[in-house]
Amino acid sequence: MKKLVSMCLALILLLGMTTALADDAKTTLNVTLIQQAVAISPTEMQFLTDLCEEANVEVKWKTYTSQTWQEVKNVILATPDELPDIFIGAITKSDFATYNYYFIPLEGLIEKCGPHITAMFEAYPDTKTFATELDGSIYGLPTRWAFRPATHRKWYINQVWLNNLGLEIPTTFDELYDVLKAFKEQDANGNGNPNDEIPFIIPNSFNFFMTHMTRMMGAYGNYSDIQTTSSKDGQFVYLPATEDFRDTIAFVHKLYADGLLYEESLTLDYSTWSSLARDPESENCGCTIAWSANEFAGSMYDSQFVCMDQIAATKDIQPVSSNTPYNSLTYKGHGAQITTVCKNPEAAMRFLDLWYKEIYSVQAYFGSIGTALEQNADGTYTFIVPEGYGVEEWQRINAVIDTGLYYISDELQSRLIVPKAFTQVVDDEAVISKRVAEADGNAFYFVKLDPEDNAEAAIILNDLQTITSTYMADWVVNGIAEGAWEEYVKNLEKAQMKDYLAIYQNAYDEFDHFVLQNNPKALMANAYLLFSGNLPRDFARA
Repeated sequence: MKKLVSMCLALILLLGMTTALADDAKTTLNVTLIQQAVAISPTEMQFLTDLCEEANVEVKWKTYTSQTWQEVKNVILATPDELPDIFIGAITKSDFATYNYYFIPLEGLIEKCGPHITAMFEAYPDTKTFATELDGSIYGLPTRWAFRPATHRKWYINQVWLNNLGLEIPTTFDELYDVLKAFKEQDANGNGNPNDEIPFIIPNSFNFFMTHMTRMMGAYGNYSDIQTTSSKDGQFVYLPATEDFRDTIAFVHKLYADGLLYEESLTLDYSTWSSLARDPESENCGCTIAWSANEFAGSMYDSQFVCMDQIAATKDIQPVSSNTPYNSLTYKGHGAQITTVCKNPEAAMRFLDLWYKEIYSVQAYFGSIGTALEQNADGTYTFIVPEGYGVEEWQRINAVIDTGLYYISDELQSRLIVPKAFTQVVDDEAVISKRVAEADGNAFYFVKLDPEDNAEAAIILNDLQTITSTYMADWVVNGIAEGAWEEYVKNLEKAQMKDYLAIYQNAYDEFDHFVLQNNPKALMANAYLLFSGNLPRDFARA
């Protein structure tokens, strides 16, 4: 009898140990992560190793750059067997509209397994607004950035070159042309070689060339945006269909034809764009449009560049610069999703939630402690950059900037000791004299479409942008032939441009226009109530 009891006790102990081992077993998660082209592997980022350990998960990473992801995205999203458990930085607003059935609602998981996300929502309710869809659910997690300006990309010009040639900062297209021509012909960098200067250069990565054209349109005083869709006085417009866009392209063609615009700009990738501005022998670039001077020229030459105000087409026009709407550069939605193939959503949420913990957020933003950060005894963090690297370059190599998850509160930002390049992008705002009205800027960013409308709009927009890109490339190189503009507009209309604009216009008309025009913060609260189903739609109508 005693032997039997002993065997039973042993069996109970064995079962208990087996259960404990099972509880301690790590959950395996398949994660697709979008990274910068220059970034090290996530397995080389110590903070991600530490994060996975704390979350008790083993992650099988699959990484893509933004460019390579675009090449395979549609195939992967159209094949359920190819889905990972988690997407980070991969799914856009239009992707969600098309494939929304792949993603699970997260609000219940956040309540149960997301203390750090919950804390962010409580401290900054707008983060929840950005993440909430029309049905009141959250399918993609938001992020909150640090050191964010109101203007997404700005004009930068080489002040040293201006000084060398005795020139002033240009304010009109004609003045800009004359300055760039002088840069080209008068050995602006002073190295004795009059043929190595690049007067004006912009990249085409992420379709930047088209967005730079819409930015330059501000010269005519009507529109300026980083999107191809904007509004004026409450009416939506496809910017590349406006006469301002046509006239901007005509000016850019003049620059191209006279050798003032870098001849490969239409196909220029991001890394080549910045490397051309960082020749160790001498600075070779005169003017660009960029997030910051450091992003473009690195630490060696960024001090040569100054931010200049939006160029005007002519002296009698008050130009406008893009006023990125309230918090849309600070907050981003759809940062990460959990898919329907995930077998352990709670483990997935615990993993994602830790990205929002201070110690991991700050490293996701800047890079791992010991490599890109020092954690100081007083609670501050110092960003460290080896000699020979630009600050944003080092950040892109070691962090998951632009595509990762992070929550940088104002209080945390006050404890970040960073190079001037990070704060300069905000300080540069002082030179910008006039921006697009908040009502116009807010409209596109805050309108949320139901999945069906969103999917239709995304398909039409893709067709419109394909048409625009084709014509634009030809016009920049060869100029706009007689009748070509009219032909182009007809093709846009055939591609359902009016239907596309009507989708946004109808959704916009659901909002309280008075709130939109007069109180963006109140709009956010109004929008959240509307999106979550707590506010009757009739109440929000104009």
